[in-house]
Amino acid sequence: MRWSDVGLTGYSHGASSSIRWAKKQRVWRAVARSGPRDNICGSAYKGQTCPDAVISSWLDEPSLTPPENLYGLTGTTDSEYGDIVFAMERMKFVGALVDINAMPPPYNGSHRLQINGGHDPFTGKNFWPAMDVVWATPAEDIAYANSH
Repeated sequence: MRWSDVGLTGYSHGASSSIRWAKKQRVWRAVARSGPRDNICGSAYKGQTCPDAVISSWLDEPSLTPPENLYGLTGTTDSEYGDIVFAMERMKFVGALVDINAMPPPYNGSHRLQINGGHDPFTGKNFWPAMDVVWATPAEDIAYANSH
């Protein structure tokens, strides 16, 4: 298998798994939907401290997949929102949090995308523009999908 051509995605716990795998094996891209998490530092993203004992060590491991190939999507009313935002920050995902409903693609180049919503799998047609960005969908494929 040519791992550098593989894209991984996961939802919820699978979101953490996809990013974890991408840290251990260089892949083309990894997209976490309602994740990644693996910490209980939900309030720490607002500048509070969080003891290392409640942060999974893999969040700090070097990544074989470059940060510019990692994406995360989360909902602001997800009960794990703070933990997810903390993990994206800790792993140095590219960009600042961007509301995909308030800013048009390509979201100022950010790889930290959010919605005003909950623990969503980000699979509906309303998320296609965001998925087109994170998966680098060719323009002709976008046009075809939108016409059918």
